[in-house]
Amino acid sequence: MTIRNTKRWAPGGASPYAFAIVAVVIAFTVRFALHPLLQGRFAFLFFTIAALLIEFYAGLGPALLVVAGGLVIGGYFFVPPFNSFDIPEGFDLVTIGLYLTIALVGIILIESLQRSRYEAQLLQEVAQSHLEMLERSESRRLRAEAAARKSEEKFHTLASGLPQIWYMRRLDGNFEYVNDRFYELTGLAPGSLEGSGWLKAIHPDDVERVKTEWSRIVETGEEHSSGFRLRMADGSYHYFAGRLSCIQDPRGKIIKWAGASAEPDC
Repeated sequence: MTIRNTKRWAPGGASPYAFAIVAVVIAFTVRFALHPLLQGRFAFLFFTIAALLIEFYAGLGPALLVVAGGLVIGGYFFVPPFNSFDIPEGFDLVTIGLYLTIALVGIILIESLQRSRYEAQLLQEVAQSHLEMLERSESRRLRAEAAARKSEEKFHTLASGLPQIWYMRRLDGNFEYVNDRFYELTGLAPGSLEGSGWLKAIHPDDVERVKTEWSRIVETGEEHSSGFRLRMADGSYHYFAGRLSCIQDPRGKIIKWAGASAEPDC
């Protein structure tokens, strides 16, 4: 992952340039005080140090300002002939070239290091932000799951207490939920309705009609009412009237079916 605009690591505004001007003044003051001792030697030493320090704390623009200021001021006061803009010769030209080379190379290196450091800092902050977002998302997911489990428990508690048979079927025909009343009446074991197991509870003469009706409901998506004979736990058959209704998602797509069946006098 790469972070753009890492050049923005340095502070903005006018204050960095003000510090650059102050650094030029300080470098000139120190070098001017030592001029009687140094004469033409180390004409740009203090300007180089000032430029590197300003680059480290204030960035590229202010550092280049120090370099330019040092070149003009140092070239005028400390490069022979002193106090003159006469074109220097020989060793003095080498001195100016070394000053510019050392200062600019140093500035480039520091700028590169500062940008890398700033990028690493930003990457750390982005990673921390992503981690916090994931933690919040995970927390919300866990709360949602807990709420869903609680709602499902309440639903099962209410559905189990109904005197009617109540169930939910997926689009593939398998039962997602059947309340306890069904198992109490039929004596079938919970979970035995998968596949075509539920047909064992239907009277043999009603099986084909019920299967045909279910296929038509799935095909048309229309709610449907019908009746069938259900085998009780004692082997007898009782007639149940039922109604099947669709459950839709927010976009109106049918996702499952809910049905209720009861004896006519229930």
